Amino acid sequence: MSEPVILMRDFLRANMTDPDSTRLGAGTNWIYDDFPRLDLSSGSYPRVSIIETSETSEPLGFRSNNFWTTVDLQVDIWVKEDTYYTIGGTYYADIALCRKIARDAIDVVRTNWTDLADANSFLTIKMTGKTPPNYDYNYKIWRITLDYELKTNMR
Repeated sequence: MSEPVILMRDFLRANMTDPDSTRLGAGTNWIYDDFPRLDLSSGSYPRVSIIETSETSEPLGFRSNNFWTTVDLQVDIWVKEDTYYTIGGTYYADIALCRKIARDAIDVVRTNWTDLADANSFLTIKMTGKTPPNYDYNYKIWRITLDYELKTNMR
């Protein structure tokens, strides 16, 4: 099994549309497998970052060499202040754009999680949390965090 962060990144990239159509060229992305970054220019937003926050495992049985592994992922949606796009004919800006992208990410996982699980030997994918939108006044950025738990016996 590949790294869960990479799998989630590639899954979201394949199933979500970047609101910034100017970034649709070859080699451009808006979903990254990195720690949240605040050192980027306004043109780098909106963006999604994914990190692994923990991993635990336990044997499937007495003297078993197979383990039940749980991997926790954090998916952060970042929108810079004064960022706005029209998506599906509706205008979204700032906090509303952050909420829209978060909702799209949640819906993509809920709708297609079996595709991700089946292709990568996951047994379950569960959303374990969602923070309300919060605003960083120093960096002028909106953020919503989604937490996911992936379970497998293949790691």
